[in-house]
Amino acid sequence: MCKVDGFDFRRIRFFSANRLPNQDGLHLNGFCRNGLIEDVEAWRGQSNDDLLAFNADDVAFCDLEQDMAFGPIENVTVRNVRAENCYGAVRLLSVDSPIRNVRFENIDAEAACFCEIERTRTNELAHVVFRNVKARASCPSYVLGFDANHPVEDVRFEN
Repeated sequence: MCKVDGFDFRRIRFFSANRLPNQDGLHLNGFCRNGLIEDVEAWRGQSNDDLLAFNADDVAFCDLEQDMAFGPIENVTVRNVRAENCYGAVRLLSVDSPIRNVRFENIDAEAACFCEIERTRTNELAHVVFRNVKARASCPSYVLGFDANHPVEDVRFEN
């Protein structure tokens, strides 16, 4: 999804006997603003990639060819997410565009990587809060992944 302002996604279930590679669950691209994502469940390894992908922009120009937009993601609340054996629960990625004012609340996820944060040039990853998180790693050495070349600022984990 991109260029969406004022969205409300509720009661989403990912469950399939067929697992295909590289399928994000809910994937937000640029200019997604003022939204709520609530009551998401993913079972048996779905969505087989990042369950919640917030990609403000990326270096993959093929996204632009698919009518995706690079730009900010802001003012989004995500709550009540449960996942069993997913690859990545949350991914925040930005090259130049900001990701700001994003809240993740009541997350219960078993994942190879609970949260991956990647930035390459921008310093604007602002006001990102994770509250009431229960994360279990199916790959214990990789619960949180940060891009070591760029310090993460203003990201909080509470409870």
